[in-house]
Amino acid sequence: MDPQATNYDYLADCNDASCSYSLNGSVFFDENENGVWDDTEYGLPFQEVVLQPLGWTALTNDDGMFTFVGPGLGNYYAELIPDEVFPFVTTPNPQALQIIWDYPTENIVFGVSNEEPLYAICVDFYPPGFGYPCNDWVNHNICYRNEGNVPVDGVVEVEYNPLFQDYQEVTPIDSVVDNHIYMSFTNLLPGQMFFYDVKLLTPTVDYIGEFITSTARVYGYYEGEQVAYGESELTVELTCSYDPNDKLVDPVGEGPKHATPFDLEWLTYTVRFQNTGTDTAYTVVIEDLLSPHLRHETLQVLATSHPLTELSIGSGGMAEFRFEDILLPDSNVNALGSQGFVTFRIRPQPGLPHTTPIENNAAIFFDLNPPVITNTVLNTLVNCAQSDLTAFIFDPGDGTLWGPFVQDEPYTYQWWLNGSPIPGATEMSLETTMSGQYVLELTDQYGCTALSAPVTVIITSLTERQEIGMAMFPNPMTHGATLVSTDALSHDDQVRLLDLNGRTVRLLYGNGSRTQYLDRGELPSGMYAVQVIRASGTVSSFRIVVD
Repeated sequence: MDPQATNYDYLADCNDASCSYSLNGSVFFDENENGVWDDTEYGLPFQEVVLQPLGWTALTNDDGMFTFVGPGLGNYYAELIPDEVFPFVTTPNPQALQIIWDYPTENIVFGVSNEEPLYAICVDFYPPGFGYPCNDWVNHNICYRNEGNVPVDGVVEVEYNPLFQDYQEVTPIDSVVDNHIYMSFTNLLPGQMFFYDVKLLTPTVDYIGEFITSTARVYGYYEGEQVAYGESELTVELTCSYDPNDKLVDPVGEGPKHATPFDLEWLTYTVRFQNTGTDTAYTVVIEDLLSPHLRHETLQVLATSHPLTELSIGSGGMAEFRFEDILLPDSNVNALGSQGFVTFRIRPQPGLPHTTPIENNAAIFFDLNPPVITNTVLNTLVNCAQSDLTAFIFDPGDGTLWGPFVQDEPYTYQWWLNGSPIPGATEMSLETTMSGQYVLELTDQYGCTALSAPVTVIITSLTERQEIGMAMFPNPMTHGATLVSTDALSHDDQVRLLDLNGRTVRLLYGNGSRTQYLDRGELPSGMYAVQVIRASGTVSSFRIVVD
């Protein structure tokens, strides 16, 4: 075995190419652009380096250091991916390197520089979990980061919701005005981030279910003049409980499918963890299998609660965030100190089709213990231009108009009369009371809308009604369809489905309402007749197609 290998075992005496190695390097701000890391220059965090031909990606830590763990003997090259903040590389890029038996590998050093000053600053506001406990002190992390290329001074402002009963100083506070807390900082280097903490006393159980919104702001100053600003709003439900190990996504998305615009630029994920064991955790590792619908090479770490010692992204999309020597106390000893998090953002793939789901969860390892698996977050990318949603109106001629209904596709309805929405007309059916042109606006669970063709209704007598009007939606049907009738069908009324030979292949009885679901089951494709036989003896029928 090779003593230079990361998996070196002094008892082994073979040379079977099973050794693995680590490659180390750094990225620094080369202020004078001489290609040498001088004493007054500093390392840059969050710089992306790719190891080829393996395709591995690493990001630099707080000190500008990066590590690739696991490559074997052979020839490689490391390439720094410049960004818009430091677009110029002052050292050779890419850099070739070779791992040779029993020979230490050299560190890789990249220098970068900028052309003109860029002032930018951001802030993120983190709660302790998915929901707030009631009447309890909870810690909030305020993370601010210099996203420019010039050191700045600044002020952090926390405007907490008035429903909070009180605040408690954790990070030294400069001043408090009403529910506004102010804290300052100086000489924040490019790429650097720091955390301020504030404890807030949550509302009592009287406010359970309330959504509580607070805001964090950061102001950046250069030579006494404000040059940058950032803001982050936090909304958390008062649930009287919370999960300390969880996954969050921003934006959350709308509705049960978490509908998200297909052209959004970034998805931002946060993994929060807490050591709820019985002893100090020395190493925390987060494994996050990134969706194939995400551009893995665009991952950017925005904030971490503790120094991130290693980040790697495998070719299969497994992102590993490693916190070595984190010394995370257990929650029984230090509830506040037992918590941590990592926040990163990543771009979706371009051109994804309508209703593409992007799911994500994480596995959190505390030392050698089994992983804690977080909840799964979902975003469904929505491009309504690709939606096949259609709206139509069924008019049986009895003064009642009907919209479409599908068992597993919840719709929202809005009826219009003569170009204006009818207040309160949001049901599947509409009893018409005025002559005019009626239009149905249909909205699906993804937020896409469609307008029906107009139907003209002429009211001659409000009391006139035909015997019965019926329709089946959808027609043709694939998995099932809903029978809609103008009158409620009682338990004495029959609904028969007949094949082309006149045989009854399905028999249902009324359920007391005007809608009844027909499940396809094992029905073969073809044309069928639907026959409704009323207890009064009247018979109505129409045809339906099964795809």
